[in-house]
Amino acid sequence: MRREGDGGAVVEPDHVTERFRDCTPGEFAYGRSGVFADHGVRRLVAGAELATQSAYLRRAGFRDDSGTWVRQVTAV
Repeated sequence: MRREGDGGAVVEPDHVTERFRDCTPGEFAYGRSGVFADHGVRRLVAGAELATQSAYLRRAGFRDDSGTWVRQVTAV
């Protein structure tokens, strides 16, 4: 991720090989780990390069906000 002011951060893409795409590391990182909230992040924005991954982003708790994928971060 790349921090932005105001408690925001942009999620930068990583690559997961097809064999591991059904695993849920995003569920842990975005939800149960608390790592973003622990660092003062309150909002995540998926970079434009992730827009083609809309099904994954929805499952990870992001919502489409006029073409920008946003997820609110809550403390665990």
